[in-house]
Amino acid sequence: MQYGYSGSMIKDKKLFKFLLITFISGFLCQGLFLYYKNSLFLIIAMWTPAIGLLGLGEEAKDVIKNLRVFSFKYMALTPIVALTPYILSQLSFYMLDLGAWNSESFVLSPDFSRIAEVKKIGLMLGTGEQSYSFLALNLFITILIGTIPTTIMATLGEEIGWRGYLQDTLTTKYGFLKGTLLVGLIWAYWHIPANLGGVNGAENVFLTTFITFPLIIIFMSFALGWFKIKSNSIWVCAVLHGINNTVSGIYLIRPSNPKTGEYIEMIFSILVGLTFIVITILQNKKSSKQHRQGQ
Repeated sequence: MQYGYSGSMIKDKKLFKFLLITFISGFLCQGLFLYYKNSLFLIIAMWTPAIGLLGLGEEAKDVIKNLRVFSFKYMALTPIVALTPYILSQLSFYMLDLGAWNSESFVLSPDFSRIAEVKKIGLMLGTGEQSYSFLALNLFITILIGTIPTTIMATLGEEIGWRGYLQDTLTTKYGFLKGTLLVGLIWAYWHIPANLGGVNGAENVFLTTFITFPLIIIFMSFALGWFKIKSNSIWVCAVLHGINNTVSGIYLIRPSNPKTGEYIEMIFSILVGLTFIVITILQNKKSSKQHRQGQ
């Protein structure tokens, strides 16, 4: 009994050490980015959750070993999950007349039948004249390919720490729902310096920092946590995270009111997260029923 208690204490100390290193180094790098306006500091900041593994011994080794695991089955689902809030938000801006076509980036032909030119955004299949359907394909391929450098340079560093170590640690300690909620809260408020500096929304800094962004991140955590448990792959989570980051700055329909746009994006992110909460509950019930029947 005493051995189990001691083991738990050691794990708690390692968890505290991980959070301390991750937050101090993360806040420092985010602050340096805001001061010097050098994106290199932001990239380093996104690797501080991985840096937080330093000194954790066997737990760190287990996380590194996990990087050998790929799951193409679940990887194929990541674009659907990552793009759903984005697509639904864009449709809402259009159908509810809450925004206007982004003519600065997507110049329309005089008769509005085609895209005349794409500006300010590099697209894999070209930026010249193209149909709306070709633009959709062009954007999709660009987002997927653009996710590769985003994942390797940035989101992999976050996911090594958040899903590779923290998700498994807190899920083991508190269960999936409570553990994932804690991961989401920690992940969300780790972004405080960058968010106060306007990195994820300069129009409503305090609203973004303390309400909308944390809610988006918390519910996104349930999708990422579900993928981590089902696939046992950090890469799957890094790609999903990478697609989300890649698409975040692309607007076909730009919301007229940034605050309203932020609320709508938050609502759809919450709905996606709730979907994975429901899926988890149903899967747990099914598993419990099968276990009872097996007895």
